[in-house]
Amino acid sequence: LVDANGVEIYGPLAQISDPSMRMLNGWFPTTFAIRSAGHMNLEAEAQRAVESTDPEIPIARFTTMEDVIESTIQAPRFFSAMATAFSAFALVLTMMGLFGLLSYQVSQRTREIGLRMALGADRRNILRSYVGRGIALGAAGVAAGLTVAALLRPVLGRLLADFGIDATAQRLVTSATSAMVLAVCTVLAAAIAASWIPARRAASIEPMQALRTE
Repeated sequence: LVDANGVEIYGPLAQISDPSMRMLNGWFPTTFAIRSAGHMNLEAEAQRAVESTDPEIPIARFTTMEDVIESTIQAPRFFSAMATAFSAFALVLTMMGLFGLLSYQVSQRTREIGLRMALGADRRNILRSYVGRGIALGAAGVAAGLTVAALLRPVLGRLLADFGIDATAQRLVTSATSAMVLAVCTVLAAAIAASWIPARRAASIEPMQALRTE
């Protein structure tokens, strides 16, 4: 039962009057949960127990608690899978963008890199330089994303409240520190992976060949 303040009260069926019970059965189907000692099919036993009490009571269906739980989490699981797919697609686009940008920079600065190597620049420094550029771009994107997320946190809280999600769940969603840390680490790792090949290409440039092409 639910009172005017939204407080739920659970009581035994034996304390409910017959007129109230008939009214409830007319509005809502009565559901019984049966706990068993092990994994066994109790459908026949439950059917016989109901028929022994009142043969005219219809039984709509039997289902297991695993099926009930599965149907309950089916929609959240679907939306989680969709969010994961879109996040993975955005991460792939980020890696492609970083790879293309750094590759273009290496191709445009081939003569400069060759000249720096001819003057004594170390290949490891060139490698670290371009990997650092990729990390810097990834860090800038992470900073922008965290800023936007912080600004949109009140809006997300209001949306969750409109959907009837309680305050505890809202705090878990809007202050998921571990998820943010994982996202930041993932983006930075993707930036390193995307910039590694252009950085290796820049570090492998031969100075005389680069100068000869100009």
